[in-house]
Amino acid sequence: MDQVLKEYGRRTNCCNRKETRKVKVDEEYITRSIYDPNADVVEGFMKGLMVSYNGQLSEDDIASIIEYLKTVSK
Repeated sequence: MDQVLKEYGRRTNCCNRKETRKVKVDEEYITRSIYDPNADVVEGFMKGLMVSYNGQLSEDDIASIIEYLKTVSK
């Protein structure tokens, strides 16, 4: 888990539904991962481990999560 928390701002290998590619871990990636967690799955993790929080978290909630991730990734 510590490694995942330190990924903000870095590029990581992700598998989407078609290919493996480098993805920057930023606001867009985190938001997409919260709403559609199987869209881009970091290599080494299995698809389906995280459920979608679409409709359960507000934009402010997601912004707070992102700000937290920024602080622990330094």
